[in-house]
Amino acid sequence: MKNRDTALIICTPVAKNGLSSGASLRTQFLLEMLEEHNLEVKILSTAELDKVKNEKFRVILITSYANAFRGNWAKKRSEFLWFDPYDSWTAHRYSMVPHTFWRNFWGFLWDFFWTAVFPKCDLITFISAKDAKKHRFFSNKGKTLILPIRFTLPSIKSHSKSSLVFMGDGTYLPNVLCLPKLNQIAEQLKMQIKVIGRGYDHQISRFSNLEFMGYVNSSDIFQKNDIHISPSDVGSGIKTKTALPLALGIKVVTSRISANGLKNCENMKVAESIDDYCKAIRDFSLSDNDYENKDTQDIYKVNNLPEVKKILENWLAERPNSPEEVESK
Repeated sequence: MKNRDTALIICTPVAKNGLSSGASLRTQFLLEMLEEHNLEVKILSTAELDKVKNEKFRVILITSYANAFRGNWAKKRSEFLWFDPYDSWTAHRYSMVPHTFWRNFWGFLWDFFWTAVFPKCDLITFISAKDAKKHRFFSNKGKTLILPIRFTLPSIKSHSKSSLVFMGDGTYLPNVLCLPKLNQIAEQLKMQIKVIGRGYDHQISRFSNLEFMGYVNSSDIFQKNDIHISPSDVGSGIKTKTALPLALGIKVVTSRISANGLKNCENMKVAESIDDYCKAIRDFSLSDNDYENKDTQDIYKVNNLPEVKKILENWLAERPNSPEEVESK
């Protein structure tokens, strides 16, 4: 095997699709962090790893618990192994069982086995403290830190009319499960809610109070006077649909699950019942407050980004300088 001063990110196929999904934004953030440390980075899905089967890397970063089965493969080919499960697979699987039992039952067993046998590594990162707490057993596998996403904020426009907005990919079941609640909110308010994202073709005829916009460029999604709604009651992690408008100073009404990992901000209201959502939306609509953009790192309850960077800096500063030194270790 040849050793090069490179890093490899192993991600899911969704993280490479070029859309602004949580997985792709996470991967882009991790890519930028590694590049900041002067590493040449490759990004491959698990199905593409045969392309580098004869290579070794300074750093291999495995993203998503779905790729945990590649842990031992990566351990043999890296000097520094970093596992980024992102969120809690147990919280996600448990919340989805009532909706797709057998798929998540077998998925639960798969995830349990491969995370249990995951090798010891140099660094483990979760997106929130709550997700990390669900996996305390990882504490004996490596140093665990909290690493939320650092966003590059898109442009924001202003217009006189306020719209209600929900954004999310329609191929992701937790987003589809939000549609009945959104439809009830829109019906009670006697307003339309814009649903931004692909994959809702089979849902359009079912919800008369929702306006399905399809794919929209990120530069056109965010309007200063809009109110974003994030009513998901399933899943785990930090929701991009909540965090991104929050950082842009846009008003957000969200469920408790969708507010996970985020500080209480003046432009965010947490709701539970349909009446709660409607009241919060009405209150925001009557408010003349103009909320300022925030540094994306300031919206999180816990953020260990400086510590993660320091670990990388210290390790890279101490690493062997040649392949010969590596082979002699």
